[in-house]
Amino acid sequence: MTRAIPLALGIAILAATPVFSQSQTPPAGPSGAPDIIRGQEIALGGLRDRQNVPCIQCHGLEGAGNSSGAFPRLVPQSGWYLYKTLQDYASGLRPNEIMSPIARSLSDQDMQAVAAYYASIENAPALPQAEVDVRTLQTGGAISAVGIPEQGVPPCAGCHGANGRGGQMIYPALAGQYAPYTELQLRLWKEGRRDGDPMNVMELISKAMTDEQIRAVSLYFASIQPGYSPQGEQRPAGPRQNPQVWQGQLAPLPPNATSSTRGLQNVKPPYLPEGQAGPGMGNASTDDQINRSR
Repeated sequence: MTRAIPLALGIAILAATPVFSQSQTPPAGPSGAPDIIRGQEIALGGLRDRQNVPCIQCHGLEGAGNSSGAFPRLVPQSGWYLYKTLQDYASGLRPNEIMSPIARSLSDQDMQAVAAYYASIENAPALPQAEVDVRTLQTGGAISAVGIPEQGVPPCAGCHGANGRGGQMIYPALAGQYAPYTELQLRLWKEGRRDGDPMNVMELISKAMTDEQIRAVSLYFASIQPGYSPQGEQRPAGPRQNPQVWQGQLAPLPPNATSSTRGLQNVKPPYLPEGQAGPGMGNASTDDQINRSR
């Protein structure tokens, strides 16, 4: 009977997720493409007439964030996901003492513009390097690829793409995200303190995982660079660099973009050789501060 519960949980999650993803409609945008230049102006200077904080003050010039866990990287994400996140902050679906007031000060067009701007950024700074236990990374990689069947946890790749590089636009890319941030979000879901995910799937998944498993998978995704390939050459990061999508149409790319940014790349898992360390983490102990920045 005990073994049947995790199995039922996994089946329920796997069954529910595709139904939602296929029926999900992108947020409605205005006629025409989002104004990337306007988005850049907001990101760099804020809205002075509304005493708004510029995005770069917390997330950096290129949306790289920092490893404290409080301010995530924005550059791996699709414009749609960033826009949806701003909507959730503004509506209160995802309460946040820092981001909610900022999001509420933005018009819908401003949200779309900022999201499109960050989605257009290429070659953002890589994560800082630090030693990470290889076994921990291997454990996290296994969870990403095959899940934890005995606990009813489906593979992360089913929604977030191979190695967390992004799949459908309603799910965030996880590759290259700071481990403290990913770990904190999973813990918030586990404790029932976060919302905004499709059909509350992440709360069910997180509650089925141990703290050690949550940390392992967070470290694993932080160790994967979005443009990494097993052969060592750099490839386009796919969904990370895709511009905003409005009602099924791609917005125009910025002038320096290349045609390769439109396509998703089929990159095989980067198996870690013995002794290789993944990119570094910060400190996940700032829970109270980060909870207010979720």
